[in-house]
Amino acid sequence: MKIKEFVELAQFEFEKHSTTEKAPQMKAYMKDQFEFLGLTRPERDRIQKELFPLIRVKDAKELEALVRELWKLPHREFHYLALDLMVKYKVLIPELNFKFFNYLVEKNAWWDSIDTICSKVLGPYYLYHKKVYENDMRAWWESDNFWKRRACIIFQLTYKEKTDLKFLQKRILENSNSTEFFLQKAIGWSLRQYSKTDPKWVVNFVSKNELKPLSRREALRLL
Repeated sequence: MKIKEFVELAQFEFEKHSTTEKAPQMKAYMKDQFEFLGLTRPERDRIQKELFPLIRVKDAKELEALVRELWKLPHREFHYLALDLMVKYKVLIPELNFKFFNYLVEKNAWWDSIDTICSKVLGPYYLYHKKVYENDMRAWWESDNFWKRRACIIFQLTYKEKTDLKFLQKRILENSNSTEFFLQKAIGWSLRQYSKTDPKWVVNFVSKNELKPLSRREALRLL
């Protein structure tokens, strides 16, 4: 099945199972950032289980094209489908590119998509392409777009002992005075996650640096 046919079929199936009762609640939960069809995760999983075998993505170029088509659609469920497809074809992630990542982070950005992109796409990509993030992400950590700055802070969440602490420390301190909730939360989350690997380092870092109460509280939650 070609990409256009797959996307049209996905639209048909998703819309067929849409629920007017749940859609407003889901939209409100996401602060009215996106339109919803009202599909819960289990409902969407059932539909996707039937859809996925109908398409075979051969390479990263096809995967990017498919995701871009879904990313253009207004309903959030199609963005979730796109993210799930990238997870399904995770073997192709190292062949993707930063220009594509920038598109995903700039368009349709909210905590649910950003966090999934960081953990399932950026994290694996930069473990494979070590040290490239220093050059790639410069435009992000210097950006006024706080979602891009959040991505710089949390893309290493699963790295454990492979975490680039120098990079993480710089990104945290650059944003430590921000009043933006999602940045404060990202700082605390990144430190809390790393505390599972090196709690002493986290305690020492928090004690020596001025962090917002939310960031500090989240950082030390497990300690």
